Amino acid sequence: MHRRVFVEELASDALQILPQALMAFNKATKLLNRSIVENVFRHIYFADHPVEFKRMHLDRKWYVPMATLKDYAKTHPLFKVTESKFGAISSLIRLYSELSEGVHGSRVEDLEMRVALQKITFHEKSFARHAKSVEKTTEATNFVLAAFHNAQFRKFAVEDRRIVLRTMPPKARQVLLHLE
Repeated sequence: MHRRVFVEELASDALQILPQALMAFNKATKLLNRSIVENVFRHIYFADHPVEFKRMHLDRKWYVPMATLKDYAKTHPLFKVTESKFGAISSLIRLYSELSEGVHGSRVEDLEMRVALQKITFHEKSFARHAKSVEKTTEATNFVLAAFHNAQFRKFAVEDRRIVLRTMPPKARQVLLHLE
């Protein structure tokens, strides 16, 4: 299906985050985490817009701005219902902003190669911050994808469903289990 490509891309990014974080590549870790968030928004949008998906592949310079993708997710009928109970879309939007700041924001002195290379050292506190950010992304991403594909999610084997549900806080699990 045309939207599957975004889920596969976010899965690929998710697999790469841990090694990047362990190697103390902070910017790469944030970039991969932000890419996961971007692909969640793309998945939602292009699932409902197959014509735009085709256009994305036909026109070399055509794309949907991130603001449009985020706005679409915020106004999607499904998430208008779930957001008041568990704010996964709001969380992803907030994470996207925080991660963008980490990707784009740096001091001028950090841009000098010698300084930048010296900063590539493993720090447990930095790793813990990355882990917490990935955990928040995972909670919101899994909720959004499970809610968006609720009928398919309910067909998962019981243990597979449990694994996904355990990545979410109890409030999210309750909302998801009561979706129709």
